This record gives sequence, structure tokens and C-alpha cells, in this order.
Amino acid sequence: MPLAAPRILLKLTVMALATTLCLTSLSARALDLPTTQALAENGSPVEQFNLGWSYETGNEEVAQDEKKALQWYQKSAAQGNVNAQFNMAVMYHEGRGTAQDLTKARYWYQKAAAQGDKDAQYNLAVLYENGIGVATDYLQAFKWYLQSAGQGDAEAQYKVGFFYELGIGVDQNSSKAAEWYLAAANQGYGEAQYSLAVLYDEGEGVAQNFDKARKWYFKAASQGVNTAYVNLGVMYYHGNGVEVDYGKAVMWFLKAAQEENPVGELNLAMMYETGLGVEQDYEMAAAWYRQSAMKGEAQAQYNLGMLYDNGYGVELNATEAVSWYRKAAEQGMPDAQYNLAISYQEGEGVPKDIKQALKWYTQAAEQDYGKASYNLGTLYYNGDGVKQNYTKAKEWFQRSCEDEELEGCSIYLDLEGAGY
Repeated sequence: MPLAAPRILLKLTVMALATTLCLTSLSARALDLPTTQALAENGSPVEQFNLGWSYETGNEEVAQDEKKALQWYQKSAAQGNVNAQFNMAVMYHEGRGTAQDLTKARYWYQKAAAQGDKDAQYNLAVLYENGIGVATDYLQAFKWYLQSAGQGDAEAQYKVGFFYELGIGVDQNSSKAAEWYLAAANQGYGEAQYSLAVLYDEGEGVAQNFDKARKWYFKAASQGVNTAYVNLGVMYYHGNGVEVDYGKAVMWFLKAAQEENPVGELNLAMMYETGLGVEQDYEMAAAWYRQSAMKGEAQAQYNLGMLYDNGYGVELNATEAVSWYRKAAEQGMPDAQYNLAISYQEGEGVPKDIKQALKWYTQAAEQDYGKASYNLGTLYYNGDGVKQNYTKAKEWFQRSCEDEELEGCSIYLDLEGAGY
């Protein structure tokens, strides 16, 4: 069965992080409880907040009581105390001292944010970004991230950079993304260091500079950002700004793989498969491909299918090969779509089914995969499982020729000359 050769895929991906919330309540000063109680009952918003804090955390003088904490925060917040407003929002967000109420959490974040509290501004942005307690609104999310970022919040600076890089809630602008990533990176924020490194690596928004990319990858890696491990390995693999060193590439891929990074697992498997920087070992390749494939990495699913199709590092098993090809094909990978189509055409690992073969060849061909277009042309030319149709055959051979599958060119020209 003709198969597409496995390809080394060493990816540089911008890491999309789950957004985290600042859910630590703001603390109060040490206090004299009787005095604080009296002043709070007399309407002092500061002492109402302090008393709320005492009940929220508990101490030697008062037992922890989150319901009472919320009551005192409510009194203080109603008088405009920004710290009480923020802490109320957190308690409603987490459902402490009351039932969780995301709408009320948003309301109090909004109150505190309007008074310039950067943590409230950040959390409010998170709610708008993710549609928590409010309809998703990227314009509002960007607005509040920007306000928090302007006050020096590193996570907000990172998010502003991320929104600029992808054009979320604002016009796409890689240069501004780099500026905000740099601001956060200089504060030691690891994800921003990584994202800034990617921009230097790819020359997006900044002049390409492998030395600066490596510098920021190292900083991110030193904080445990495992995608930075992967990209450092890529730099050593390709020799981008460093001497090619497959051993160091393997070292970085292994560090990423040990933290269950699926791209690290994929790239480590490829090194074992090819024997670059490590002794060739198909069983180890299969083991690491499997780890990555089970996390949904399409290239690993395809490559594991190839090992089963050829019996490298695993028992030869066409059915298992088809299973992995299918997983990758359903993610839109043309190599896998092509091999799955061949499996259906030839009845290897699945019952022969030309309709399914046509379906998967077509999906691959629509991604300019020349071999798939050629095979579609051949099916229509020979009438193999479909009604013979030289006109359709010519169309697919032309597509294959345009996609540099040269065998299709001569057949296309012959059919063109014959008047089809």
C-alpha cells in the first residue's frame, strides 16, 4: 500500500493559556476588636471592612464566620469602600458565606474596577472574556485588561499582548503585542517571556532575532514554562541562532515530555524514530507517540498509525493503524486523510469501501494534497468503484498537477488532447 512518509513536525506554537483569576481577598490592618466593632457599628466604612476581614479569616478574638464577614463587607461596600467591594465580589464568585452568584460577583467587581482597583479590573476582564456571569464581550474584556495593565499588573499586560497578537477585541497588532509582552516579561511573568520569545523567533511584530528568542525562552524555561522547553529543543534541532545539536534538542524535548507536554512527547518520539541525538529505538518512539496521541496531537496519531502500518516498534496491525489515521484525519490532517482513504480503497484494516475512500481523498485533495487528487483522478479514469468519467478524472489530474504531483500532469495533458 503506498503511504505518505512520516514527517518531522517541530512546532512553534503560541501558548493559549487558561485565564486565571485573582481570588485572594484584600487584607486589613491589625486591629483592636472592641474599638473596631464600635466604630463599625457607628458607620465607619474602613472599620466595617476591617471587621469583615476579621470574620472572614478568624483570629484569637473572633471565630471565622464568612456570613458575618459578608454582612460587614456589604455595609462598607455600600459606602464605596473599594476593598470591601472587591472582597464581596470574591466571596460571591467563590460562594463563600453565601450561595455562589456570578452576577453579583460581576456587579461588585465592576464597582471596584470603576474606582481603579487593578485586581478588580483584571477579574472583571476575565468574566467578560469567558462569559462568566455576563455575556461574552471581548471589547469589554480588552478594555478592563488594558486598564489593569496600565497600572502595572503583569498578568493583565500579558493578556493585552495576547489580545493584540490574535486580534481579540481589538485590531490585530503584533508590534503592540510585543510591547505588552515585554512589559510583563520584564516583571518576570513566564508566559509573557515565552510569548515574546515566539515573536522574536518568528519575526512577528519585531525583527527576527534568534538570540533574543533564546534569551526569553531560557527565562521562561527557568520558571517551568514547558512550551519553552519544546521551542528551545526546536532551536537546537534547526540550528536557529545556535549550532545544530540534536543531543540538546533531545534534552529539551525530554524535559517537556516529562511534564506531559504533547508536542514535547511528539518531538521526542520523532527523535527516537529517526535516531537523531539518541539511539534509534522504534519501541520508545511508539511509546512517546502514544502518550502524545492520547492527548489529541494529530501528528502523533498519524505517526503512530504509520508504525502500526509498517510494524516498527509495535506488532503489524492494519486495524490499529486505521484507528489512529482516523483520529488524525478527523482533525483535518491531510496525510492521515490520504492514508485512511487508501485503507478504504484497498480494504486494509477496514472493509473495502470506495465511497469512504472518495470522501477522505476529497478532504485531503481540498487541502491541495496532490497524491489524493491523483488517486481521485485514477478512480474516475479507471471506473474503479465509481462510474467511469474522464471529465472528472481530468479535473482531478489537473489539480494534482497544480499541486506538483507530476504524474498527474501527463495524464491531464493526454485527456486534454483527447478533448475531455
